[in-house]
Amino acid sequence: MAWLRTGDNAAVNPIVLRVASTLRKCLDTVLERDVIKCELFGFVSLCATLSAAFDQDYYVGEETAFSVAGPRTDRLLKLAVQSGYMIKQGSGANARYKIIDDPAFIHMRLKAEREWEQQQAKDNADPGLTVPVRHRDGDACRYCRVIVNFRDRKGKRGGTYDHRTPGVEAKSPHDLVVACRACNASRKDDPQADERIPLLDPPTHPFYGNDTATFLAAHKIIVTPTENLRPGSWPDTAHTSDPDNEATSTRTPRTSDLEATEITHQVDPTITGSADSADHLTEGSGFSGTGRDGTGSQVVPNPSFTRGKRSRRGRPRTGDRSP
Repeated sequence: MAWLRTGDNAAVNPIVLRVASTLRKCLDTVLERDVIKCELFGFVSLCATLSAAFDQDYYVGEETAFSVAGPRTDRLLKLAVQSGYMIKQGSGANARYKIIDDPAFIHMRLKAEREWEQQQAKDNADPGLTVPVRHRDGDACRYCRVIVNFRDRKGKRGGTYDHRTPGVEAKSPHDLVVACRACNASRKDDPQADERIPLLDPPTHPFYGNDTATFLAAHKIIVTPTENLRPGSWPDTAHTSDPDNEATSTRTPRTSDLEATEITHQVDPTITGSADSADHLTEGSGFSGTGRDGTGSQVVPNPSFTRGKRSRRGRPRTGDRSP
């Protein structure tokens, strides 16, 4: 889609203001200078819209200029060159005019930029490329390893695909990698981007979120979601989707789990309560220690004695009950 932007401060741009000084010698009244200043601005703006619409990348031919200004074409083209709106290239039948390229004044998207964006969108929507890329890389950015969210279309941790060769169509999955939008935007189309943000090796055990697992399953590739991490988190390499590792993790409890099962709680025999009340006590439950500054722990009350007090209003005292 053609796109043209005119800056909000175009009215006070030095090029626009320069027109008045250019006309000062040949026009006597301020009114005449202001009228032609506005006429020239409108002329250049219309030429810019036609240049953008027909993929001319800032260039305007005399025939296009004539379609805008008619008999005043030569006069306005001359003023546009004198004031800095345009640069004349060539002469005679080959003459053409290039509109000033200033992002703060007049800026249009080039044909090559639009074509590249269209190619990127096409590659990113091609299952023949994206499915093997997501299967290989999982949800981790290949430049910073953070977990990305492919549903996020704007955030820095949103998931996307980065073309390894900027400006070149992806021919195979080797030409694409999973990337967060922050790294993708930082690399842009810089040929030296690998020196600033190098590519990391593909993960041995890819991290698969629920969305990616569903996406792959739709293309007959079944993977097990690793675990639920928020986008932007760093994947824990100790937890993988490898069945062997998962089996090992279920057979071998972590150290903290082993310690928790080996703790022997010392319960005061004078305290009565349910049999599972001791299960809620933690190691060093207040019954041993060397003092406030020592190794003792804070007393953890028995849950059976921490219930809220009930109102006794209207209840007879024990001694007042009838036998």
